[in-house]
Amino acid sequence: MAPLPPARQCEEAEMLLLLQVMYIDLDFLTTFNIEVDVLQNFQFEVYCHYNNIPLHNFQHCFCVTQMVSNLPTPPCGSLGPSQTC
Repeated sequence: MAPLPPARQCEEAEMLLLLQVMYIDLDFLTTFNIEVDVLQNFQFEVYCHYNNIPLHNFQHCFCVTQMVSNLPTPPCGSLGPSQTC
């Protein structure tokens, strides 16, 4: 996965697009049989329901997702619909 720009340099619409790219690069759409439009609708609903407060806001969500997506391996092994920790 290519490095992403820091969240503080991104507009919220760009963060939504970059999240989609992360999920596609991590093969979530294939692994969990998710259509792109379903992912986009889900992301938009999550975005719409975040409060605009200093720490736990959508930018924080993006930063956490970006950091987790760059872990060398998933914490519980390979991801899949039946994977448990």
